[in-house]
Amino acid sequence: MNLPKKLLLSSLGFAVLCTGCSWQSPRADKHKMELTLHKIRTEIEDLKHDLNTSDIELHILEGKLIDQEDTLVSVKEMINTSQEGKIDELQKLISSLSHKISSLEEFQNQVLTDLKQLSGHANETTTALSQYKDKIGEMERNIGFQNKKFDEISSLKKSLSLLVKNLESNPVKYTIKEGDSLQKISKNFSVTIDDIKQYNNLTTDKIFKGQELLIPKR
Repeated sequence: MNLPKKLLLSSLGFAVLCTGCSWQSPRADKHKMELTLHKIRTEIEDLKHDLNTSDIELHILEGKLIDQEDTLVSVKEMINTSQEGKIDELQKLISSLSHKISSLEEFQNQVLTDLKQLSGHANETTTALSQYKDKIGEMERNIGFQNKKFDEISSLKKSLSLLVKNLESNPVKYTIKEGDSLQKISKNFSVTIDDIKQYNNLTTDKIFKGQELLIPKR
């Protein structure tokens, strides 16, 4: 955001030009004044362009938030459909959400910094830019709305983390069928025989049909 500095330099050049009017010809003074005014108008147009760019970036941010809402809907559907076998997917989703939240927060901080700079220099440039104050206020309100969305995402992240923790801590109940053995069961559930025996207080490898075992999560 170097435009305010450029405008200040242009204003200083304009002041110097006006100061030198006393010893230069009126025609030369008029020509220099016109050049300075043209330069100031160009700087103002550049500032308007930057404001339009900020508006476009805000629309991009709103699009990302819509993507986040779609992701949240997908997560809720996933939880309602099935909890078992989804732990790895939920952990990846939590990591992805955390990364996206971090990126959005960095983008938001950059937008806020730009908005503060624009607000600080708005009155120093020209009265013609006063119409953009309402636009800056609207952008700040949108950022406030985005903050609420971030809070909702953070709350969902905590809920997902708690769900993952609960799923990992709950053992699977298994009823022994004909032909089962501890070796076969341990292979099917990817746990060791010792883990099964220790979790069920078994002193031998003998099991019988209809017996219920608690299989620890790996």
